Amino acid sequence: MALIRNTPADDSTCGWFHLSPPRVARPRHSGVSATRWAVVGAGFTGLAAARQLALNFPDDEIVLIEAQEVGYGASGRNAGFAIDLPHDIGAEDYIGDIATAKISMELNLAGQSMLRALVEQHGIPADRILIEPHARHTTTNLRNCARLLLAVGFPADRPALIVSDHKTIRYIASRELAERNLREMGVQPGIVAPGPDQFSLMFTPSSNAFHVEATDPLDP
Repeated sequence: MALIRNTPADDSTCGWFHLSPPRVARPRHSGVSATRWAVVGAGFTGLAAARQLALNFPDDEIVLIEAQEVGYGASGRNAGFAIDLPHDIGAEDYIGDIATAKISMELNLAGQSMLRALVEQHGIPADRILIEPHARHTTTNLRNCARLLLAVGFPADRPALIVSDHKTIRYIASRELAERNLREMGVQPGIVAPGPDQFSLMFTPSSNAFHVEATDPLDP
């Protein structure tokens, strides 16, 4: 097997990773092992796969291989949310087929049930889970998320990462949304900048987001 010398050039803007309590490192693997199960990559997918293998085969050894930090990289920077029904599931540039979309929704619901069970099983404190359930549009979604991030002490000098499909990302970065923010909320809730790829944007929340729009009966 070839030795991998080059790893991804991850930056230090992984907010959730740095806000979490310090980790206690487990001993690294040493020597040579023969195993039935080897999972390469300890991001969300690799960790989930290794965990499920351990549940299905409790007497087997599971070897989890990660070149950097467990749960770091793209997984550690992900600040998204879990939904059962994505936007416009039948659109040609998304799934395009209603039957396939229904299967996707069933998988999403199963994933949410698993997440809920894990939270209860491990007693994850409620203040470590940030949920913004009140937004009615991308405008109020950005505003309310900015309020939430600033209220919990998210580092003001580190942008959050917005992750979505490429169509939504283009809209969030557009002048159209910026003008709508001012028209409907009276402020820009933060600074939106290009992200590392077409599916993401950098978002630096602003204290302007705490402005209460008097003409909006649902704010706050």
